[in-house]
Amino acid sequence: MQPNKIEDFVKGIKAEFEQNEELKTVTSDLRKLSETFGKKPTKRGISKASKFFKSLSEGNKLNNIPDDVSQYTSFITSESNTQWITWQAKGNDFLDIDECCPFCATEIIDKKEDVKKIASTYEPKLFEHLVGILDTIEVLGDYFSEQSRQQIISIVQNKTGISKEEELTLKQVKEQIDLLLDKLADLNSLNYMSFTDNIKVIDKISELEINLELIPHLKSDKTLGVTSGINQALKDIKQEVMNLQINVGKQRSYINKLMNRYKTEINQFLEKAGYRYQVFFDSENENFPMKLKHKDLEIGIPEGRQHLSYGEKNAFAMLLFMYQCLSQKPDLIVLDDPISSFDKNKKYAIMRKLFVESNSLKNATVLMLTHDFDPIIDFFKIIPLDDKNKAHHIYSKEGHLKELSIEKSDVLTFIEVCDKNIQRDVSPIIKLIYLRRKLDAINDKTSAYHLISNIAHRRNEPLYKDLSPMSAEDVQEGIKRISSIIIDFDYQACVNIVTSDELMIELYELATNDYEKLQIFRILTDGVNLDNNYLQKYINEVFHIENDNISQLDPNKYHLVPEFVNEECNKYIEALKTR
Repeated sequence: MQPNKIEDFVKGIKAEFEQNEELKTVTSDLRKLSETFGKKPTKRGISKASKFFKSLSEGNKLNNIPDDVSQYTSFITSESNTQWITWQAKGNDFLDIDECCPFCATEIIDKKEDVKKIASTYEPKLFEHLVGILDTIEVLGDYFSEQSRQQIISIVQNKTGISKEEELTLKQVKEQIDLLLDKLADLNSLNYMSFTDNIKVIDKISELEINLELIPHLKSDKTLGVTSGINQALKDIKQEVMNLQINVGKQRSYINKLMNRYKTEINQFLEKAGYRYQVFFDSENENFPMKLKHKDLEIGIPEGRQHLSYGEKNAFAMLLFMYQCLSQKPDLIVLDDPISSFDKNKKYAIMRKLFVESNSLKNATVLMLTHDFDPIIDFFKIIPLDDKNKAHHIYSKEGHLKELSIEKSDVLTFIEVCDKNIQRDVSPIIKLIYLRRKLDAINDKTSAYHLISNIAHRRNEPLYKDLSPMSAEDVQEGIKRISSIIIDFDYQACVNIVTSDELMIELYELATNDYEKLQIFRILTDGVNLDNNYLQKYINEVFHIENDNISQLDPNKYHLVPEFVNEECNKYIEALKTR
């Protein structure tokens, strides 16, 4: 089930937690009570190290004050009793210094032993825990069943401590409180990640329902009132899921009919595209008749999604979507970058299947968005485009989305792009950029290429790649070769331009397209370690040699450089101008 659909389902539960203040309060109070029982109960009862057991191990001495300290009853039962016992215990340390009372300085030689009995009877921290436990139980009493509430009250009022049977009861109370808290925590954090592939949504929702019959210590009208909203939200989700599953079943049946109808075409496509799978239909299984079979295996694949690659799943999804569109005939079909994940052969096979063959989208209105240039090449060079089909280059410029039509004449070979721009009336530095690209592309790394590289590296003295001086013969040969293409080429004049920041900045600002700006920027920053590593990588690796496509668009006409790259280059140039 899709994540966004599951998120829609759980909104009701999230709303219940956000709006039900009583639910937040009881969750907080039950957690505090659970903590007093200790982290984990033992096999026979609650932990002996827990606050609950320690403070009541010798009975409740708040409601059952021993006779030998009964004269202090008004202090022990006061609202400030915990502070008084703590204060009394601290003063008790000074009783043996003198015969006088450490609190009032009157003589208490005959009463000293009585005063000490408070400290021996009440340990301040345990007494504080006892008071807290009694207060919590009083507050939470309504969340327990009447029988359990009476049992707990009886235990905490006990004069002699906690019996074995009472320990067992407390263990059960602790476990049931923790169970409820765990369920509430799971519900509060519920999202689509809670539903893994091997968990059915209905089963997961049923598991989260709070059944007070199974936690009888907490079965009360009060608890029911707090949890009923959650259970109702879960029931509503269950019904929605069941409705959705009915629709999914209808959709699956519809897809199976489509697949059965186009089975031959699908298998032909899979074979042409190089996929080693075929589809067939299992007549013995009414719910899932369509199955996959690998060409190298005799039996079908039981779980296709576990065996298919990401690209193979996408190819099947593309086919199903196309056949669904053929059946439903929508007014507009939008394909968002549908084939970029495929290799070149599969891209071509999918494009033909989508837009050329008889049962295809060729007569439908389709808007396909892609970062991939291969489909453009296929349409213009291999798959004939008719008058109805159009291609456009879409780009962002200064916060505005712009678009420029692409015609067949705009799809040029790499060499055509270079030759076309070398013939333009522009600076010789621009022409050299394109000439170097051309020589690089045809692997012509002779003297002309080396000479242009030296200009790009701003060297007065031409060097080979190993940094040894170029021979006079190679320099002259390089100049002759370049001059036959770029009239009036002058090596030193070009070096004088590239070594001048002022002239290069001027050339950068006069450049008519972003690609040339980027190449000028690359020369200008040669040898400079830019702070922006991403920009440096883009300049050095992406646009140094662009040979991915034999055919491409003219960078002088189309904006092929991402706008953020241009902005970073502009910032650097502005900073350079102020130095």
